[in-house]
Amino acid sequence: MLSIESTLFNLIMIGLNRDECHGMTLCGDLQNIKDIAFKQGVGNIVFEGIQRILKNNPDHKLDKDKDKHTLLMMEWFGYANLSKNRYEQNRTATEKLGNFYSQYDIPMMLLKGYGLSLNYPQPNQRPAGDIDIYLFGEWKRADALISSDCNIEVDNSHHHHSVFDFDGQSVENHYDFINVHSHISSRKIERHFKSLAHEKGKEIMPNVYLPSPLLEAEFTARHAAIHFAAGELTVRQILDFILLVEKKHALINWGLFWRDV
Repeated sequence: MLSIESTLFNLIMIGLNRDECHGMTLCGDLQNIKDIAFKQGVGNIVFEGIQRILKNNPDHKLDKDKDKHTLLMMEWFGYANLSKNRYEQNRTATEKLGNFYSQYDIPMMLLKGYGLSLNYPQPNQRPAGDIDIYLFGEWKRADALISSDCNIEVDNSHHHHSVFDFDGQSVENHYDFINVHSHISSRKIERHFKSLAHEKGKEIMPNVYLPSPLLEAEFTARHAAIHFAAGELTVRQILDFILLVEKKHALINWGLFWRDV
């Protein structure tokens, strides 16, 4: 019998259409795998893999007990559907926020989140979190406009970004890409990231831009490294970088990437 870890990663490969589902049987502690998958941010992908296996092998079950199989499928579907609904709410709020800033000629760059989801075979396989944005030095004016025009309270108690709720979503408005107070070396990295930020990436919604491919790769890699150092790196964060590189490798200046690292 496959270990929980092996089963999880096999289902991820199937859910991402990187592997065929022929020959894999569903066995083991699927309840535990479900809990781990959603904790690691890959619950939707793993469920996609399970659905592909069941479609290809109708006699397979998540549990020998028919009622337990049905209950687990319903529970998993509920989690996945909730995650996808949150993703759509996040996407809608992102577009609405970009439109708001466009009234004041403030371009909005997306960091992490929705932008990275576009590298997935099905973008809503990636769960949505906060809306992380960078406003090209206009963060103070933008926060003032959010406060005055939208009557939204802005929290400025954080080190390198303000926080506010917009259309039911938590927004982190970054004036720095990283926390420059944590390490002296962070200040040099911050200057470098800001120099790369002058070049906008692809416009994915009106007035909503991705970072340039090099900045996106470097920022995503460093963000993952920080979580790794803290013992908090998830499978989803690893996939974020893998799928980003897979999709945009030809657009990334790898000579600069490795020099900058």
